[in-house]
Amino acid sequence: MWNGEAIWLFGWLLLWAAADIWKRSVSLGPILLTILLGVVWQLYRGALLTWGTAGGLAMGGLFCLFARLSAGRFGEGDALVILCLGLYLGLWESLAVVTGALFLSSAAALYLLLVRKKPSRTAIPFLPFLTVSFLFLRVI
Repeated sequence: MWNGEAIWLFGWLLLWAAADIWKRSVSLGPILLTILLGVVWQLYRGALLTWGTAGGLAMGGLFCLFARLSAGRFGEGDALVILCLGLYLGLWESLAVVTGALFLSSAAALYLLLVRKKPSRTAIPFLPFLTVSFLFLRVI
């Protein structure tokens, strides 16, 4: 279902995905600003401390920890966007988006390995897959 929150988030996801594709990095400032605005919005709605939102933030926090421990193999920008998704969407919907993105990126990685004969260490941007997964789950 498309509401103002979903349109806001989708717009940012498109911008971040484009930056991830073309620059291979994402500016942390806009992501942190979106997270800050999300916290203010959830406080205003009284939804910041619900199980869904808290669970979404916890899931995003785990991805941030994983990004730190992976020594750059999983980007901190990607992890912060997942934290942002958890804040706006809650645990279950953000988990569905991340699962879809992992599935799509795995299919792309297999294509690159088997068809294009790329090395297994080839980096692929993750945010486009998050964006496509978000869009797919909103359209269904």
